[in-house]
Amino acid sequence: MYITAFCLILQFSFIFFIKILLMPKEILILLLSICLGACKQKEIHTDYATIFDHKSEEIKLNGKVKSLKNTLYRIEKKFGVLKNEKCENIYIFNFDEKGNKIEMLEFFDDLSEEPYRKETYRYDDRGNLIQEESYEKGGKHHRHNYKHDDKNNLLEYTKYFNENFLIKHTYQYDEKGNRVEEIHYDPNTNSEIKWISKYEYDQKGNKIKAYFYNPDGSLYNRYTYKYDRKGTLIQETQYTDAFLENKYTYRYEEVEESDKIKDIKSHDKYLYEFDDKGNLTKMFYYYPDGTILSKDIFKYDERGNEIEVILYRDNKILTYKTTLRYDEKGNKIEEIMYYHDGSVTYSANKDYEYDSYGNWIKEIEYRDGVGKYIIEREITYYE
Repeated sequence: MYITAFCLILQFSFIFFIKILLMPKEILILLLSICLGACKQKEIHTDYATIFDHKSEEIKLNGKVKSLKNTLYRIEKKFGVLKNEKCENIYIFNFDEKGNKIEMLEFFDDLSEEPYRKETYRYDDRGNLIQEESYEKGGKHHRHNYKHDDKNNLLEYTKYFNENFLIKHTYQYDEKGNRVEEIHYDPNTNSEIKWISKYEYDQKGNKIKAYFYNPDGSLYNRYTYKYDRKGTLIQETQYTDAFLENKYTYRYEEVEESDKIKDIKSHDKYLYEFDDKGNLTKMFYYYPDGTILSKDIFKYDERGNEIEVILYRDNKILTYKTTLRYDEKGNKIEEIMYYHDGSVTYSANKDYEYDSYGNWIKEIEYRDGVGKYIIEREITYYE
């Protein structure tokens, strides 16, 4: 579904940039929150940006990968042949035999110099990430610490910059493993509470209420959630100071007419429709008077790859249309964006070469028919 595109950096993203500029702030926040869940649930095919995940399988590399070197070049066409013109940056990743990323080195263009950035990762015996450190040229040092209980629940997260405290969050869970409380501490003190959030769940483990408190214990925000019989979220309502702030309604193929969006006076309304596989198929944004500001439609192939995006304004005025194609391995190879009159405003293509494990080792990207980048990969494997 298109929401997962937020998780990628160098994927074909012009259409989503346009959508970000047009969408209201509340929708953007919601999509970002959904993205966090979507990235964990839906398979994301190998892309240059996904190499920043912690495990090799999350990068969608096949085989028992020991190291991965990514080199990005700008290119130009000479005598009809694409040539590597300039090395933009180099990333080197090392993995342990369990597939955990243990080191990342970033170079701008020359491996003979010290890396611009170095990251190291440590794990406990259960595979939980417990420390992440980042060093940059110039002496910048970031450190993230994670503590877990014996059920692998995250109990505490702290962040330091040059050994100065920045962030501390603590978490509590009920006997079923549901997170019931988060405490965020003031970065200036490491002990004074900045804000607290608490959560309630139904018998099925669905979150039904969320409360957000100021340091003095006063409530400043709360959310309520409703689900259908299958446990699928169908409504999210936000209140501020006891007043309705926003209401989001989610509609699926099998829900009845009565579950559609309800009228909410003096507040904007959002409606999302999903297919039976959980893919977002329609997104509506309504004015307070009930008229539609925008309608976006999404189509997918049998593998769940997004193949078409259509954006309407005022429910009927076609703004943009985007078509997408993928190769047999699920990597995106084409994206074309059209204006309302059918003229092409943007096109991007990618060609891939693969090794014997099925991992791509070379990617060429074209914009509007002109070669822009080449990414070359060197992959080593554990025997």
